[in-house]
Amino acid sequence: MDNRLVPVKGYPDLARDLKTNVIVNINKEKAERRRVARESLIRDKQELEQVKSDVKEIKALLHKLLENGSNG
Repeated sequence: MDNRLVPVKGYPDLARDLKTNVIVNINKEKAERRRVARESLIRDKQELEQVKSDVKEIKALLHKLLENGSNG
């Protein structure tokens, strides 16, 4: 561990950088897994929003088709 990093009591994966006073995760494997999981969650949310948008568009098109069908 870097000499300017001090372990955070009660949190074995965290340390405080004495120069910047920032808490850092020193368990690189856990930090990487968390980053990957967060990115996956963001992608999933974006995909869900796209599906919602697509369904909304399909509904609008169906309504339009039904209106045109009843007028013609």
